[in-house]
Amino acid sequence: MVIKEETVIDAAGFVAGAVIGIFFALLGRAKAKSAVAVRPNLAEVGFEQAFMTRHIGNWLYYHYPDSTMAVTVVLTTLIIGVFLKGTH
Repeated sequence: MVIKEETVIDAAGFVAGAVIGIFFALLGRAKAKSAVAVRPNLAEVGFEQAFMTRHIGNWLYYHYPDSTMAVTVVLTTLIIGVFLKGTH
């Protein structure tokens, strides 16, 4: 089986996107833990209050860390992978 050079270049963009996505996901999770440590009431507010006060990212990472990290990685992978594929 022969792998074409174009396939490797295309896959490299998606791998780069995944690595960047993992970095941002871990950063978001750490920021959420820090935000709740500084403002413990953030853990108790509802979705609407977090959204209206611009703390929705911290709220999502605190209440649904695994799901939010997965969405971050997938979206970043797709966006960067497609962007890098389109620049060739």
